Amino acid sequence: MEVSTIPDHTQPPIDDCPKIPPGPVLTANAFFGSDDKTANLLDVGQSLYLTSGRMAIALALELGKITRGDEVLVPAYHCSSMVAPILHAGALPTYYKILPDMSIDLDDVAKKLTRNTKALLATHYFGFMQDLPKLRAFCDEHGLLLIEDCAHAFFGEVNNLPVGSYGDYAIGSLMKFFPVFDGGCLVSNRHDLSGVTLHSGGKGFEFQSLLNNLEKSFQYGRLPVLKWLLILPLTMMSAVWRSVKNNRIKRGQSTKSAPVASGGGFDFDHEWIHTRSSRSTNLLIETLPNSPLIEKRRNNYNYLADALRECSAYHPLKETLGTSTVPYVFPLYVENPDPGFYKLRSAGVPLMRWEFVSDGVDESTCQISFLYSRHLIQIPCHQALDREEIDWMIDTIKQVFA
Repeated sequence: MEVSTIPDHTQPPIDDCPKIPPGPVLTANAFFGSDDKTANLLDVGQSLYLTSGRMAIALALELGKITRGDEVLVPAYHCSSMVAPILHAGALPTYYKILPDMSIDLDDVAKKLTRNTKALLATHYFGFMQDLPKLRAFCDEHGLLLIEDCAHAFFGEVNNLPVGSYGDYAIGSLMKFFPVFDGGCLVSNRHDLSGVTLHSGGKGFEFQSLLNNLEKSFQYGRLPVLKWLLILPLTMMSAVWRSVKNNRIKRGQSTKSAPVASGGGFDFDHEWIHTRSSRSTNLLIETLPNSPLIEKRRNNYNYLADALRECSAYHPLKETLGTSTVPYVFPLYVENPDPGFYKLRSAGVPLMRWEFVSDGVDESTCQISFLYSRHLIQIPCHQALDREEIDWMIDTIKQVFA
């Protein structure tokens, strides 16, 4: 793949269209393989399929009876999707420190406790596990609800227990690991989820989920034979969908048929909290084998770690994977990220960073979080990337940063 000329931009591009898939898309190889024995979030116990991880957090807070005036402990290094459900519940986020290895600073957490503190949100960053036995003991000691944020860690285990087993509730983001348009999950082996009622997102949501899955795959050159076989019906389906939306606009109705999370946005659509994931998402989750996903992600991570070894310009935050770690992304700490970060984004490299921290969170809250929000770059390593695309991404990153 030819490396693009890097434009001299210092601000985020308005039209952000990555040249390679930023997340998983359907490929032919995804359907071949076996179910790997690596533990995953759905092995924990009862589970509910929702439209996104942030809706799962909102439902966990609701089931945990977190309400107005309660305080929820949240890591200072976070994205807005972790905080919005707390604000929706009327609760107050209290930000705690993390350590350089991204583990939770429990000493700081202890200092933040008040009589109103009711829950602790613990995030397994990038697929690497927190010290769950210690967190469980801490929450039991202080009477806190433990919510495991497994949005980055669908696979893995701690002390021979699947990720998510230690929390009162655990949430996952299916979209980060599987080629689906929507999808999150809420699991628990400590609380009964059988009484939770979920409703359908409607025909428009089901239609958009199926259509988007295929269009994203075709956009990045995957499943070319299927694309040509379906080009006529898909064209007709798209035309029908445009007509439906135009009619809604004429009648002054909303054209929104899917949550913002499915489009990659960070807003919070509270009306989707009790909505189940689409049928196409459920079918793919139940059909696709885990082994190619796990093997490819681990191989891609190790390949990136080997190519981007520590130098004066950058270093991998985590050079090696644990035996059962299945990464979400490859985290790279860059000494001087700007304006290079925006140049790479403008060139079509799908990098990401959590640079917009919440109000009231600054260097005094947590120096490590403040640094990571600016210097820690998240590089995709998902299973849909081929070696040529990864090499192009590596070469372009080196061209800018090194």
